[in-house]
Amino acid sequence: MKRRKMNHSGFTLVELIVVLVILAILAAILVPQLLGYIDRAKKEQYMLEAKNCMTATQTEVTGLYAHDSVVGINDESLVGNNPYGDVS
Repeated sequence: MKRRKMNHSGFTLVELIVVLVILAILAAILVPQLLGYIDRAKKEQYMLEAKNCMTATQTEVTGLYAHDSVVGINDESLVGNNPYGDVS
């Protein structure tokens, strides 16, 4: 009996398994690093938002003190017109 030589141009099962193992190892290395990057980016975003809130608060307080120094603290127009409620 003559055996015919089969010409297969595909990959063997062993080659495919080796590729899958390599990909799994790379994924196991990269996923924790990516999660760390995401956590650090969120932390930086929260810090930026906190700084923006602080800047807005400082601007508002500065504006209130500037208004008081221009109008005068004992000015009669300020009595009862405090938009922030009674401070006494």
